[in-house]
Amino acid sequence: KYTKVFLSPGVKAMILSLYPTAAKMFNYITLCLSSSKDYIQITPAQYQNATGVSSRNTYLKAIDELWTSGFIVPTPIKYVYFINPQIIFQGNWINKWSDKVNVVVEL
Repeated sequence: KYTKVFLSPGVKAMILSLYPTAAKMFNYITLCLSSSKDYIQITPAQYQNATGVSSRNTYLKAIDELWTSGFIVPTPIKYVYFINPQIIFQGNWINKWSDKVNVVVEL
């Protein structure tokens, strides 16, 4: 298993500018993504058990910063977030969205 972090222009700076709580949540997401999924469920209890972060406010601040920064987006389902697959993805991005891939051959 592996999770890719795509370092397109500006992504490295985005990641390095995260506050420690959001950076920890970003690491949690990259470690817990399921293969070929563009969403993740992160309940406060799951996050607390995995990281030892006991404050719900810390959880909410991290989620809010990752959302504001464009790493995740809330879904209509509570505690489920779409991840930005242009930044992080586990699996084969091309296979997942083959209908959206344009092959360019450079000569």
